[in-house]
Amino acid sequence: MKSKSVVAAILALGLSSLALSVQATEGPLVYQEDLSLGIDGAFKSAFAKATASIAAGESVDLSVEEMMAMCQNVAIFNDKLDVSFDAAKIKQTLNTMGISSWAGMDEPVILWLCVDGNIVGAGDNNAFVQELKAKAQERHYQIMLPLMDIDDIQAVSAETILNNDMDKLAKASKRYGNSFIISAKVATDSEGKPQVSFNVFDHKSQILDKSVSAGEAVASEMARHIADTLKNNTQNTATASATDYFELGPGQDFVRILISNVQNVVDYDKITSSLVSFGYSAHSPIVARTGEGIIVEVKASSGAEILDGTLAHSGTFTKTASWTYTFNKSAGEVRADRGGIEKGLPNLIRSSFEVEAQAAQ
Repeated sequence: MKSKSVVAAILALGLSSLALSVQATEGPLVYQEDLSLGIDGAFKSAFAKATASIAAGESVDLSVEEMMAMCQNVAIFNDKLDVSFDAAKIKQTLNTMGISSWAGMDEPVILWLCVDGNIVGAGDNNAFVQELKAKAQERHYQIMLPLMDIDDIQAVSAETILNNDMDKLAKASKRYGNSFIISAKVATDSEGKPQVSFNVFDHKSQILDKSVSAGEAVASEMARHIADTLKNNTQNTATASATDYFELGPGQDFVRILISNVQNVVDYDKITSSLVSFGYSAHSPIVARTGEGIIVEVKASSGAEILDGTLAHSGTFTKTASWTYTFNKSAGEVRADRGGIEKGLPNLIRSSFEVEAQAAQ
């Protein structure tokens, strides 16, 4: 079925002046778009900007009706479409899709890159670096290169990068004042396509992530992977609200995560046992559920990034998005029968989308 246009959606609400006002729970996100894009195009462009302001680099495929549900106000003035969105509603929608909020970071990340045995410096015109920088900017963070002046040349060699000598690289990066450092080397695979092996670590030489990106979209994939690492390691302070149970990420004394493929109560017992085996508390309650899975608050005093890394590499879980994991050892679906298991416990907090869907049945 074809999606409604913005005009049709507004008229369906009984509005005659092409202006919609809905009370927002927190400050709105306001945008003005040129109507040369068409009303639908202008509205979607505004929503894309609102989404990017909350979760840098992320985009979602939603219908106009779904976007309208998060709209606080929309009006036409001359050749412009003025739109404002409810930030809290967008954040909740993104969280139910496994996308956590992150506005990016202002401090640049320094990249020590070795290509064909040579270190790429700030003055070099390297096509891959330019593309990587552009993709990083789309995700609201900046990549810088070392000057490769006499100080850098004396401190870092190609072998330093190839061997991933984090202590030397962290020491050489101190003059630039970066909190996060990337060491990377570019090669070509058997098909002649670029392949980049890279490591992300902090100024204390602590490894945060390592990965390999390859193929035609290598720069885009590398930028996305780095963004996820930065996101997970710049949210170690309490960012998840204690009362908004759909907001994923680290809180005051917990990390709130979304786990999918949980098909029955036995699975939750298995998840709890796995968390205990990883050194976490057995008291990790389910605080909410969405159409994607259950939201669990894990008591974590050792740091959110350690929990994230533990789950992502455990084999029991597969990381699919920020603070979102698939449970790989489900006991399978248990069908409800007389005296059997119901769809869910009544005391669980459910998303508004799930409540509305159930009411429509």
